[in-house]
Amino acid sequence: MITTENKIVKKFVEEYVFNVIPVRSDKKAIADKEYTRWFIELWLEPIANGQNIGVVLGKISQNLICFDIDAHELYEFLKHYEGQTFIVKSGKKGYHVYFRLYDIPLLYSGAKIIKDGKTIELFLKNRFMVLPPSFIVGYSEQAYEIISDVPVKQLSRTEFDGILKMFLDNKFKIEKTKVTDSSTGKSKARKSTNDLETEDWAVGIRYDNGRDLALRQFHSGWEYEKIEQYAINKNSSLTAPADNDHVIEWVQAGQRIYKGNLESDNGFFKSTEDFLNGNQDDIPKPDAVIFEKAMKLAETCDKKEALKELVEFNKTLDAPYNNIKLEKFLAVAIKQIKDKINKRFAPKKEKGTERQMRAFQVGREVIQEQVRNENDTEQVVVKVFRNDRPIWTDLKSPSFEQILRVKIQNDFGAIHGDSIYRDAIKNLHAQVLLGDIETKKIYKVCAMEEGILYYNTNDEQGTIYKVSKDEITKIHDDESQPIFLKKQNIQAQINRDVQFDGPFTIKDFSKLCRIQEHDRMIFESHVICEFLKNIPVPIMIPHGEQGSAKTSISNGVKYLVDPEIENSLSMPEDVDDIAVTMSKREISSFDNIDQIKKIVSDFLCRTVTGTQHPKRKLYTDGEEFNLILKEKIILNGITPSLDQPDLVERSIFYELLKIEKTERMTDAEVSEKLDAMRPSVVGFALQTIQKAMLIFDDVNEEIKKQLPRMASFAVWGEAISRVLGNEDNKFLDAYCDKLEMSNLNLSEEYLIITPILNHMQTKLTQDVTMTVSQLYEIVAPQNDYGKRNSEMPQDVRLFGKQLKQIAPVMRAMNYDIEVSTYNKNDGVFVRGNKIVKIVNVCE
Repeated sequence: MITTENKIVKKFVEEYVFNVIPVRSDKKAIADKEYTRWFIELWLEPIANGQNIGVVLGKISQNLICFDIDAHELYEFLKHYEGQTFIVKSGKKGYHVYFRLYDIPLLYSGAKIIKDGKTIELFLKNRFMVLPPSFIVGYSEQAYEIISDVPVKQLSRTEFDGILKMFLDNKFKIEKTKVTDSSTGKSKARKSTNDLETEDWAVGIRYDNGRDLALRQFHSGWEYEKIEQYAINKNSSLTAPADNDHVIEWVQAGQRIYKGNLESDNGFFKSTEDFLNGNQDDIPKPDAVIFEKAMKLAETCDKKEALKELVEFNKTLDAPYNNIKLEKFLAVAIKQIKDKINKRFAPKKEKGTERQMRAFQVGREVIQEQVRNENDTEQVVVKVFRNDRPIWTDLKSPSFEQILRVKIQNDFGAIHGDSIYRDAIKNLHAQVLLGDIETKKIYKVCAMEEGILYYNTNDEQGTIYKVSKDEITKIHDDESQPIFLKKQNIQAQINRDVQFDGPFTIKDFSKLCRIQEHDRMIFESHVICEFLKNIPVPIMIPHGEQGSAKTSISNGVKYLVDPEIENSLSMPEDVDDIAVTMSKREISSFDNIDQIKKIVSDFLCRTVTGTQHPKRKLYTDGEEFNLILKEKIILNGITPSLDQPDLVERSIFYELLKIEKTERMTDAEVSEKLDAMRPSVVGFALQTIQKAMLIFDDVNEEIKKQLPRMASFAVWGEAISRVLGNEDNKFLDAYCDKLEMSNLNLSEEYLIITPILNHMQTKLTQDVTMTVSQLYEIVAPQNDYGKRNSEMPQDVRLFGKQLKQIAPVMRAMNYDIEVSTYNKNDGVFVRGNKIVKIVNVCE
């Protein structure tokens, strides 16, 4: 992908087909430690606007080569190519003249073209050139600029050799530069045919080795079909095989060089293709007259008669060939005729770039609409048709690739390798991000917009329920509806119907989950709130001893709202992985949690109320992508071992009793009951929300001065509770009591709480203000031996940290606790000291 503002990069990539890479500003070097990687791989990451850039030469940029000219008088020899090919004026007033070759010599990376101490360097591969408008500090006298802004000219082998001959005719000396081995710095030795046939080729050298071996086989008289089949078999034996499209590319490249060797007496290439270990005498030099005669005889006679007549014709020449060479001439002629016939009647073998372009163009046709996800700035979501019905899917998803594969197979009868589709989709993604694309919120199951709730059933018909104050309606593919991403990991066999006024209600679901009687009112409102969107919903934590069906209940709630193939997950250790996991689900249910690290606890707190999380970046700092999260979470474990007060305040614990043996059900029995219950309970939940919408504003106004920390949830929970027939404020009181009990349970984790409470009860005033150090000596005094209780904080710094952590717990006990820095200079406290203020807020 490429940054949207960088129009020059877009031009070079799309119009000129360059492999553009970022370049450092302080020296001519690729801005990446793995710089050699980009000689064989496309750079697909974003490049920031203003970043220096360069282009990689060689096959990765469609056989791009460059003449690097550092003197103006030498440029006169190639100046006539202005307007014919792409030319750049370099930062030191030199010139870069670019061409493309059909094939690049195997053993040479370039050449030095020298005259009178001045040099033109020809670079063929394993090199990059700086592109405009770059400026290298300490090197460039001015920014690089384009002086001939046209596509790169394609040179035939003859045209390329003609340029070199022009330099030789003008008394230049040409010194070829061999490809060097990076491990030794020495020129690479030519591999023997036996080595090529027996070695396991690494990924970066498969193409060159395959092309070299195919070239030798062509010159040894092998037929094309035999060489292609040999190459496919060889490829399948490699540790890291390529797809067959890539194999055919290297065979065809060997064939092109072979034909060029027969048709051209080209010195630069000839010396690089010494396929017969340097014995060039074994290659027939096709004299135009006798070769033309061999072609005519091959077309009209059988081989024996044609050779006989060719021998007679050879006798009439001033410099006749020996019979062995005549046989080779005839063999080449016969083969060329066969190739023409095969080419005429056989289907065209497309180049890899042609297949990629086709996949890219078909992808553009398949996409009906495209948007960028507001909550995931890297994600592009596209509207496509599947089974004659529009769906929204991630551009990089398996679903989109499958649609693209089927389209190409049906329309063109073609089956391509994975790399063709992968590269086409990467380019589609880059093009979308480069364009002026609209950004919208993308939803998974539930959406809330302008006071209207939308619930996506994810059935095959694309059914969505629209819940407003006035009514509940069933919609399909409504242009005005929010965008829901088609889920990949859903269970096909789930009954996704929604039944209103059915036989089951939320109370039946609560009983099936074995929620204790005193918790059912809160649990039922909590479950229905899981269908809402854009409000913070407390983490649901079923807990209890082994055999209390914690996992079954967690799975049941997840299955009710957002059913998937796997309804419970193990929590990843890394926060980045947790973020990605939650971003793909409506509800994330994590199983068997025994403890939570502080960093994870803090992240879960932010995720419940809403946070922006940077996504992991690769290879570049050019552009940062972000996930915007406000998630619904279920955790379950044997005991509520959360010792982080902020996380406790954002959670609701449901203690489960152990199930007696006589009351146990198998997993199959539980699933059967859930399947039967789900349509009615979902319908009941949506109806309840619709009725709660009618009274929400009144409830909010009535209780707004009594709200706990999760205020929006408390209002919705109270409104839903009233719709379910409970007394006014009964839910709110029960919820606040539950929060208070959860906080009180934390006093066992923080031993400083009890002595602070004892100290406050001895005071006649409602508040106490002192330094943190003074309170520390009261709470954790030293004994006669200068030691403190080993379970207390062992220094005042840790004590001050715990004072901040226990603030939610103290609030539940009717005390506000505040730690601050004293900034006055009035002599009451030393300026700069840490001060703690504790206020009794009990009315």
